[in-house]
Amino acid sequence: MIASRVAAALAVAGWLLAPAPAAANEAIRDAGKKLAGDIKNVLDEEKRTDLAIGDFSGMPALDAQFGPGIKALLSEELGKTLTITKRAELAVKGDYNTSSLKDSGRNTVEIVITARVLTRDGRELVRLKAQGRLAKFEVKVKDETAIAKIAGVTAALPVTTNKAVRNEAVNRAIDDPKVFITGGRVRATPASKFGVELLVRPAPGADPVARPAAVKDGQAFVELRKGEEFLIKLYNDTAFEAAAAATVDGVDVFHFSTDRDGTGKKPGHYLVDQNGTVVIPGWHLSGAGNGSAAAFEVVDSGKGVAAELGVTTGTGVVTVTFSASGQPDDLPKDEPESVAQSAANRSVAVGKGRLVEGRTQQVPRTIGVVREVISIRYTR
Repeated sequence: MIASRVAAALAVAGWLLAPAPAAANEAIRDAGKKLAGDIKNVLDEEKRTDLAIGDFSGMPALDAQFGPGIKALLSEELGKTLTITKRAELAVKGDYNTSSLKDSGRNTVEIVITARVLTRDGRELVRLKAQGRLAKFEVKVKDETAIAKIAGVTAALPVTTNKAVRNEAVNRAIDDPKVFITGGRVRATPASKFGVELLVRPAPGADPVARPAAVKDGQAFVELRKGEEFLIKLYNDTAFEAAAAATVDGVDVFHFSTDRDGTGKKPGHYLVDQNGTVVIPGWHLSGAGNGSAAAFEVVDSGKGVAAELGVTTGTGVVTVTFSASGQPDDLPKDEPESVAQSAANRSVAVGKGRLVEGRTQQVPRTIGVVREVISIRYTR
């Protein structure tokens, strides 16, 4: 069953936000925890208390940039018990790629994340206490929304709890990408009522202007230049409220947020009114007072937040997922009944630039299955 969440939502200058659906976020987080546990066991065997965390790269065919997200998860988990430093004697680095499967007769896909523990001179560590095996580990991500985010796809997903059907739609989007663009607004289908657009400030304080997007190999691309700031504009032309979760190079836009709900969770969605729009101003920091966010700033490749978290290439990816949201009785009629009624579904290289206002307020919401995923690649 595809889990969803009633989120602690946030309002940004009158707009609402909410946490990401558990299925996608937890699938990625569980993968990170599993890898972190395996790596920690190796460090314990070697009696090491520090570690360097290197790049995690996607295979060229994916043209994705989720490596910073993987590195952020490993840094968070391993940083609880280890010192993370570039000068450590041992380092971990890895890659991720898709692997084709068959599920109920359907052509589905999973993401395989591989991590290797290396010595300072780049050799794979041999585990003497494990019959001489190499310190190499892998985890598999099977949740279809998590796969869509990692692969940076654009797709409309069937509104169902049948995971094989939804996974097959993601697989098609990976194998045969398609995107539809009007000016700078990117959509998953010609009839899609959701959209994403990048607004660009040529300099701090300048008015943001929509930057046109172009189609390349079936994917949306926007050209950004060093020193520019960009904002992410979300469109919801449906007759219901939508919850949107956004990542930049695999890093959640709430990664740096200090806000927490009553259960200690960070927010994870922006809520967009029916027939409305919301602009994400930057990395969310706090909703207190007038609120604050750190602008999405375009910096040299190999610098800034992306580089800190493991990106050194010149192409980035902004990915946004859209779900229906509201109180259980407010969800659209096509929302799977199990999602609306289940108590489990209720719970309350870009750099950080200058601080900008981003006033937020937490509100409870039920969030349905992800209906669309939209990705925009940017070059710098």
